[in-house]
Order: sequence, then C-alpha cells, then structure tokens
Amino acid sequence: MADGRRFFADPDEATYAQRVKKTWDMLDVRCAFAGAEAVEAARRLVLDTQNGRATSDEATYQQALKLTRAVLHPDTGNPVLLPLRVSMIVPMNLGLDCGMILASTTGQTVFWQWLNQTYNALHYYANRNATNEDTTNQRIAAYLAATASSVGASLGVRKWATARGHPVLLRLAPFAAVAAADVLNLAVMRQSEFLRGVNVYNEDGDWVGVSKRCGAFAVASCIGGRIFAAAPILILPPLLMRQLTTKTTFWAARPQLRVPTTLAMVAVAIQCSVPLTFGLFRQSAQASVEHIEPEFRALRRTNGDRVRVVTYNKGL
Repeated sequence: MADGRRFFADPDEATYAQRVKKTWDMLDVRCAFAGAEAVEAARRLVLDTQNGRATSDEATYQQALKLTRAVLHPDTGNPVLLPLRVSMIVPMNLGLDCGMILASTTGQTVFWQWLNQTYNALHYYANRNATNEDTTNQRIAAYLAATASSVGASLGVRKWATARGHPVLLRLAPFAAVAAADVLNLAVMRQSEFLRGVNVYNEDGDWVGVSKRCGAFAVASCIGGRIFAAAPILILPPLLMRQLTTKTTFWAARPQLRVPTTLAMVAVAIQCSVPLTFGLFRQSAQASVEHIEPEFRALRRTNGDRVRVVTYNKGL
C-alpha cells in the first residue's frame, strides 16, 4: 500500500509544448551539481507554496520547481544518484553515443554497447516507478540479464549489417542495436512494474490501489520514448559525417576533425531530441479506469463521484 503521499497529474504536462519545456529544464546540467542544502530548501519551498503555507514570487518558485524535478525522484522524494539524474543525460550520453558511433571493431562494439547498457540499466532503475522494492539478488539478476541480452542484440544487428556490406546500413547499426537493446533492458530492469503493478491515484490525489496494466503502460511508453530519442542521436550524426567526408574536400582532407565534429553533432542531437521525444508522454501519466483492471471501475471519490481517471508515475 502507498505511504499516504498524494500524487496528482502535473499541470505543467497538460500539453505537448509544456512537456517539452519541462524536460528541457530538467536537462540543465547545472541542476545536477546543486548542493544538498539547496535541494532541500527548494523542496520545502515547492511543498509550502503548493500547500498554501508560504508565498513566493513566480520566478523563485519556478527555479525551485525546476531543481526538484531535476534531482528528486517523484515517488520517493529522495535525490537520485548524481550520474543517474535526468540533468546528467547530456554529458553521460555524449561519450557513450560517440563511442558506439565511432566503434569500428567487434571488440569496440561489445565494450561500448556493454558500457551504454550498463549505464542505461542503472538509469532506468534509478528513475523507475518506485512502487516495488526489489532485493539485491533480483537487481543483480536483472542487470546481468539486461546487459547480456542487450549486447547480444547489438552484435546480432552489427553482424547482419556487415553481411550486407552497405556503408549506410553499417552506420545505422548503432541505432538498430540500441533500439533492440533498450526494449530488452527496460523490460527486464522494470519488470516488477507490469508483473506486480504500480501505485495509482484518483482525481483527488488519493491512493486507490495497484495496477499491473498501468505498469505495462508505463514501461511501454518509456520504451517508445527512448527509441524515438535515440533515432536522431545515432542516425543523423553518422550519416551527416559520411556526407561531409565523402562529398567535401575540406572534411576529407582533415580526418582529425571527425571526432570533435561528431561530438558536437551528438551533443546538439541529445539536447534537442530528448525533450521533443520525452514530451510525447506524460511523466505523471493518466489512464481511464475503462482501460485498466475491472476493480477500479466501481471506485468512488470522497465527494461520491465515480473515479474516471487514475494517475501514476510513468518513470523515465
């Protein structure tokens, strides 16, 4: 059962534009390095303002809200480990994505895919819906299964692309590998959400039960968002780099510019694609009771109205 904390649909996620802006703000790397005292002060300010216990100017409130969203887990209210925060997505993924794009041997592919999927597994777990608490053995088993299946998928995709020998297919291999691996990684690391369910809340923010279907919706939407986000990051830079090096004498004569140019393109792609794709789905997700387990359809709110929509934390 929930701990009594109320959970509402975030009003700043009502439209796609609002969700894009919210994610853009959460990616601000400066938030990742905020001190514990600053984060705690921001958390208190947000809670006091939302509960009417304090007033603050809009700019101060929005800055505090941005910091809490970038650092604190929405379910537990505790700080997420620094490297795994949303505000660290750009710097952490910059090196990993470039490594996968530039990998030219099987050994390099295995290393970068393993490192990327290890980071992803930790990131998915740290930013999951925290309804269920897995044991250490369950976490280790999930990590081993996720990384092994992910690396296997990446090698299979690379072998398939190499057998066809087309240069464009080879450059698309990192994306295809990551897409296949992310499906496996997310499904394994967050399996408790669709196997045991997630906490759901009514329109008043009151806990009303645990839903396996909402857990499945959460994991499925996260998989979609991650794959959509990876597409421009892992497809556009290698294709653009190929065009630059094969179609222009300037870039062909300066191979030393390949890595820094790829880094720059990947950084821009991450910063732009993550908000645009994460914004497709609400983090404070909602589902009609008609689309989840039958036992939720007869529930009533405190005012006697029938519960029509439940809200839950989708995770990231």
